[in-house]
Amino acid sequence: MLHKLRCSLGERKTFPLHRGIVEVDESIVGGGGKGVARRLGPGGAWIVLAIERLEIDRGDKSYQASGSARAAVTFDTRAITLQGFVVDSVRAGTRIATDGWGAYKGLAERGYQLEMHVQHGKREVMDQHLPKVHLFFSNLKAWINGTFHGASSKYLARYVDEFVYRFNRRSLPNLFDYFCRRAMQTTWTAAARLAPELMT
Repeated sequence: MLHKLRCSLGERKTFPLHRGIVEVDESIVGGGGKGVARRLGPGGAWIVLAIERLEIDRGDKSYQASGSARAAVTFDTRAITLQGFVVDSVRAGTRIATDGWGAYKGLAERGYQLEMHVQHGKREVMDQHLPKVHLFFSNLKAWINGTFHGASSKYLARYVDEFVYRFNRRSLPNLFDYFCRRAMQTTWTAAARLAPELMT
């Protein structure tokens, strides 16, 4: 039943990210730890994420805040997969910050203002250039492991959709009302089609 409800929580492509700087990165979930040379272990999957980093100026103080996010689950980090996710999730012309993974290089040719930051595994570099995307991943994994004690790669995308839906509406006082409205407006999913189609 919960998976059927989660089927209604995917973000719509008609509202692409565009505010501030959009941080883009990917992270492994499951599979017994980190992959070797970006190869997944058994049961593992990649989550690719885009999140807005906003510069807020209140006059007497300024700070960075998270805007909206988009995420997807995939089994590879090839250029065609990652760039396809960005094109679907982020408006062309937007300023994008990524790590040094070569699969993102083609985004400049697709009309994005691309900034690539080679991290060399250094935490201080990650926190400086991609603070919001890594904070999001940390919270997402803590939520999955703490609430559900893990999630299989088969249904991982459903849990990710729920987390992103909650995150993007975190300031709403009546989130449950929005959820009920979305569920009623979405075509009911048969049990045989509960497993989502992943990006390949």
